[in-house]
Amino acid sequence: MNLRFVKLCVGGLMFVMTPLYAQEKSANVQKLEALRYQRQLHLSTTFVGSIDLARHSDNPAARIFGEPPSVAPAEDIRLTHLCGARWGWYADFRVKYYVSKLEHSDFLEGFVSAISPLSYFHIGYSVGGVYRWEGTRWQCYPRVGIGQNFYGYNRKKESDGELRLESDGKTFCMDVGIMTQYRLTPLFAITFDVLYRQPLTSAESYLLLETETGMQPYSYRSSTLGRELNVGIGINFCFSLKKK
Repeated sequence: MNLRFVKLCVGGLMFVMTPLYAQEKSANVQKLEALRYQRQLHLSTTFVGSIDLARHSDNPAARIFGEPPSVAPAEDIRLTHLCGARWGWYADFRVKYYVSKLEHSDFLEGFVSAISPLSYFHIGYSVGGVYRWEGTRWQCYPRVGIGQNFYGYNRKKESDGELRLESDGKTFCMDVGIMTQYRLTPLFAITFDVLYRQPLTSAESYLLLETETGMQPYSYRSSTLGRELNVGIGINFCFSLKKK
């Protein structure tokens, strides 16, 4: 008797809740459809695997910059303003987390450690334009931007007895990326992001090292420092700017 009563209650609850759920789902889809190509502000955070594509050298002066691991973790925070029916703009800030493989090895170990802290954080930023392809739940946002990134050490005429060095590890880069997202609600989406970064300027360093034969100068110039492919997943908060 009690079992029949429980089954009856569960059946009645499902009978009532099913149309309510379907109605709510339909209303949610209508809201998503109404947001397509409307003015919006997006704030996303992406957890990234950054794949190093740079060419690395055994030149002693190159070791001032160190060498990143083949894949390093990173985090990207991006603000996107979709101000037009098909276009928008973005600004992002990125942090890569790693210690370079060669930063504290060989003859540079004590010297580099003395003049600079460990490089756990390597930052970058960029701004650019975004194009919009928007379905009801699936949306796609290709983007192109220009930014600056910081790698290795930036030092001018540092010296310590047997060593002298100059280095400039900041580079201007072009970013080409695409973010695809699935809109769970009008406010929230999960994202998949791919970004290719190409340096536009070269990193340079100069090292004067005392050897058995006297002071030996080394110079290094890299047009690939900072070239990388980034793949990540994240979340996106989407705020409608449509007038009600």
